[in-house]
Amino acid sequence: MAMAYPMLEELRLKRMVMTDESLELISRSFKNFKVLVLSSCEGFSTDGLAAIAANCRNLTELDLRESEVDDFSGHWLTHFPDSCISLVSLNISCLASGVSFSALERLVGRCPSLRTLRPKLMLRMDALGLPMARTLGLSWSPGPKGC
Repeated sequence: MAMAYPMLEELRLKRMVMTDESLELISRSFKNFKVLVLSSCEGFSTDGLAAIAANCRNLTELDLRESEVDDFSGHWLTHFPDSCISLVSLNISCLASGVSFSALERLVGRCPSLRTLRPKLMLRMDALGLPMARTLGLSWSPGPKGC
């Protein structure tokens, strides 16, 4: 596929079996890859997602809606580059164990273009903090002391 479509920027798959090896191949084969949407897909893990995060420097959207992901590590988010200026949308709400809050917080801090974030989180708003709340599209203000 890489030889036939070297300029591929976007891949949207539904009800497919993807492997970590496939995600690794995508991440290394398409230098200008921008959008990966895996809807109701299975067969891959956070290891494959780590390869996408590390190698797809122009990634604007990663959407894993309703996919079954083998979650080996909530720290795969740390594989995004330090200056992740292209990422606009991240939907990882399907991850069974959620993600590391600290890794998510670091990602939001270094992705100034991030506008849509859909994690699987259950947090108190005061623990979330203002920058994260803004990214999630929530309004937030700290309560009075002691609340």
